[in-house]
Amino acid sequence: MMMNQTGFSAWGNQGSVKDYFYTQTNGKMEFTHEVIKVSLSNPISHYRTGGGRDLSDIVDAINAAYPAGFTNLTLRPDNSVYSFTILTKVGGGAWAFYPQPGSNTIKNNGVNAYVYRGNITNLDSWEKPSYNTICHEMGHNVFDWPDHYQTAWSNLGNYCLMASAGNNVAPQMINPALRLQKGWFDNVIEIGNKASDTTITTASNSYSKVFKYTNPANSKEYLLVYPVVYGTYFQERLGSTNIADQGLAIYYVDEVGGMEIPGQESAWQVKLIQADNKNDLHDESVANALPLGGGLYYSPVRGDYNDLYDNVKNSFPAGTPFRWKDGGEFGLLLGDISAPGATMTFTVYARHNTYIAKSDNNGTISPKGIINSLSQTFTFSPNPGYEVNTVKVNGSNVTPVGNQYTLSGSGNKTIEVTYKRKSPEAALPSPWYKANIGTGSATGFAAHDSGEFYIESFGSSINGNSDNLTFVYQTLYGNGSFVARIKEYKNPSREESRFGIMLRSALTDNAIQSMISKKPYKGVSVEQRTGMGLYLTSDNAFGSNHLYELYTWFKITRTGNVITSHVSKDGITWVKKGEQTISLSNEIYLGLYATGEVSGIPARAIFDNVQITGFTSCPNGGNKLTGTSIGTPGSYNNWGDTRDKAFDNDINSFFDSDAADDIAWTGLSLGGDYQINGIKYYPRAYATDRMVGGKFQGSNVADFSTGVVDLATLSAEPILDWNCVNVTSTATFKYVRYISPAQGWGNVAEIEFYGTAVVTNVAPTLSITSPSASGSFTTPASINITANASDSDGSISKVEFFVGSTLISTDYTAPYSYTWNTSTTGSYTIIAKATDNNGASTSASVNISVTVSSTDINGPACGTNYSTLSYEVAAARRTNAKTYNWWYTGSAQSVTVSGTPYQVNIATGNNFQPGQLCVGINYEGAPYYQGYCINLSVCSGSREESAEFTESVSTISYQNPFTNSTMITFPSANQVANIEVMNASGHIVEEAQATGAFEFGNELKPGFYIVKINFENETKVVKLVKE
Repeated sequence: MMMNQTGFSAWGNQGSVKDYFYTQTNGKMEFTHEVIKVSLSNPISHYRTGGGRDLSDIVDAINAAYPAGFTNLTLRPDNSVYSFTILTKVGGGAWAFYPQPGSNTIKNNGVNAYVYRGNITNLDSWEKPSYNTICHEMGHNVFDWPDHYQTAWSNLGNYCLMASAGNNVAPQMINPALRLQKGWFDNVIEIGNKASDTTITTASNSYSKVFKYTNPANSKEYLLVYPVVYGTYFQERLGSTNIADQGLAIYYVDEVGGMEIPGQESAWQVKLIQADNKNDLHDESVANALPLGGGLYYSPVRGDYNDLYDNVKNSFPAGTPFRWKDGGEFGLLLGDISAPGATMTFTVYARHNTYIAKSDNNGTISPKGIINSLSQTFTFSPNPGYEVNTVKVNGSNVTPVGNQYTLSGSGNKTIEVTYKRKSPEAALPSPWYKANIGTGSATGFAAHDSGEFYIESFGSSINGNSDNLTFVYQTLYGNGSFVARIKEYKNPSREESRFGIMLRSALTDNAIQSMISKKPYKGVSVEQRTGMGLYLTSDNAFGSNHLYELYTWFKITRTGNVITSHVSKDGITWVKKGEQTISLSNEIYLGLYATGEVSGIPARAIFDNVQITGFTSCPNGGNKLTGTSIGTPGSYNNWGDTRDKAFDNDINSFFDSDAADDIAWTGLSLGGDYQINGIKYYPRAYATDRMVGGKFQGSNVADFSTGVVDLATLSAEPILDWNCVNVTSTATFKYVRYISPAQGWGNVAEIEFYGTAVVTNVAPTLSITSPSASGSFTTPASINITANASDSDGSISKVEFFVGSTLISTDYTAPYSYTWNTSTTGSYTIIAKATDNNGASTSASVNISVTVSSTDINGPACGTNYSTLSYEVAAARRTNAKTYNWWYTGSAQSVTVSGTPYQVNIATGNNFQPGQLCVGINYEGAPYYQGYCINLSVCSGSREESAEFTESVSTISYQNPFTNSTMITFPSANQVANIEVMNASGHIVEEAQATGAFEFGNELKPGFYIVKINFENETKVVKLVKE
């Protein structure tokens, strides 16, 4: 009755199996079962634990009870019974079954028909029969539908029969995607092509009509819009802790199961897009029942009252986290959604200007998917190790600006970006390495950029006693931990793709290992190989894998031989997922991995937040050294296995010299002085014996012709793995190398030298820019000395200037210069000495000569009293002259400029005394300033004037030489004079007016000075020396 009766109501049921499928199939299928009863002679234990075959015994019992068989049973094309259902009262669950051993045939119309597939529901002896579970199991064996309660893959919760939704009253309806798959809808209405905003009114719970929005970039991907309200086959409460919402349901459908390669997964992937923008129907970590009020409870992972759209949650997408499987926006805009009811309305907004943005799997584009816009800037983001290859708009190439392109204008347009590998490929940052473990269809790829690691693996699987994967790793010595987050992954296959972190005892395919794996749509697993060559085992003591589908943070910790595995959704709160005790050596490998290539399409993953704690280098101190490759040139058969391959962070490449160079070497020019603390190396595969007798050496000569120091000699064959060498030499080297023994051909896969820089203070650099070498000057000479000084590893503290061994000046700031004045002829060595902040110094010198001046001032060489003497600067000295300053060191009545500044007249007066007539000239260019002098004497017959001058001078009193200051007293206490004080170079250093006396020298440095005292009718000149 429960199988076939229309309107069956016994035991609290609402309807029968026949009713349910007739309704769900929109009247297209009607199941009428032949219901019979048979008994088995063996107890249930015979089948549960004794190895008995229940199906064969059941079929035998049917044939015994009904030897003539049955008539008009529906058969499949393979001549098997279309539906075969078994009900028992022995308890123990329910399942579908498929072909089992034995012939398993029954008679149909007198001909054998096979019982290949069916289902069994084992009711408890006290249980009232219901047909909910029977319909679910028929979904498996009749319609080939998988379980949609596996939250790692689907999230249908209380919204589909195949998610085990239903109760003892009736099963929940079959989700519309599975009904569409079977062709049960009469009317599939596409809503993605609306030319204007369209309001739709439709009946809820329709079995004949569904609304569909297809991805413009992928016809196998779409959304189904389907209104539902509570009724017989859509129950509100489905047990003590299960509820369902009512309203406008939006389902995501991918007919190829979410895979990159169509056909890799035959089951359609169906997801409910939650109206509250959550994803808790996927998250069994929130499976515990929560109070609903009134003594009722609900389980969020199965459903709540915020799952469907209605007049409160009345627009879509409204911030939903769901996307097309390539990460693109849906592009469907819905609004004005009504309250749930027998009919519902919603508005589909037109998309007048559609931009479709796509990328290949080697990067992404943002925004991505379907965009409604008149102008949009798209940003291209390649995966690490990739760069933009082409950008096309409607199939035609365009040129991006940097990593962006702006699309504008009306109409429908498609922008698509492809990426290519960067050339040359960049090495992974030290100390990371890549290894291809096992044999893949192609070499795996790994890259790093801005804290993200990207892996492409052509390994096919991790199975049994051997692995096949791409591994990006570091070495760990002793205890430590490793954390990483899987930011993104692309998997061509549901069955074999895996991404995660692992530790390994070696880089061989059968090595001891423990790993945390993300298995797409199957959650997270922890597996281990506890001995070399043993089969993988799985530690499921910490929860089923599918419970952790949303956990993307992984952590492995090693403490001795205890390996613990944790997972997290946020990197903060960690859940323990496994713990094993595995015998491991001190040195292991920790890293990231990917596997699961199918048909030449690699499994791809991006990792970030990568952290390793513990010792990750040979415990010998120092940093990994880098430098320029040096060594034996060429390679065997010119195959590219050159010396630099020993330093490319790839253990799968190696140095193999030309056949003629069997004793070959490869090394580094370090670019400085280093003390080597240790060496780490990896031999070439199948050539470990070629390293026996090889040496690691250091030198300060690039060709190692002299000063070679052996750092280590390999006296035994190394293992095919990383090997560490401790170095005890304290010498410093600029060059290091590995040199192979005879018939070793330099064979080595990878070398790392570790050491510390030896800091030496580099002396400063110095040059004298003025005067030039062998420069010649005439008296009186004013020589400008200028030097440039710099220090590569510090700063200049001072520059000293010497004439011979005599220090004449010290300058502490740039520009470094000093003007040296001399009237003494001769040859001189001018020396500049620069000293840096650490005391290192450098000197430079130039030789110059000072000679007697040729005629600089033209005029008489002597004069008499009461005469006027005229003088003029020689024309050669007037070039580029700006100003002239004249003075006379003897005694005369006046010195006045006559006509032009370079001409002067001396009025001798009645006391003319011998001295020097001098002129100081300022020039527009070098030498900028120069003084010239001519000696004047009293012409013969003028002694009277000299005596008069002496008498006059004697009336001025002063101390000479003096130490601090001296008082110059005038002949009369009321006499007024203007004072000019000049230094030995003729520069005026002080001007004053005094009455009766003048104090001189307080503010002046020691040296020679000339003081001109200009009275009203005469000028007195005195020469003073301050000591």
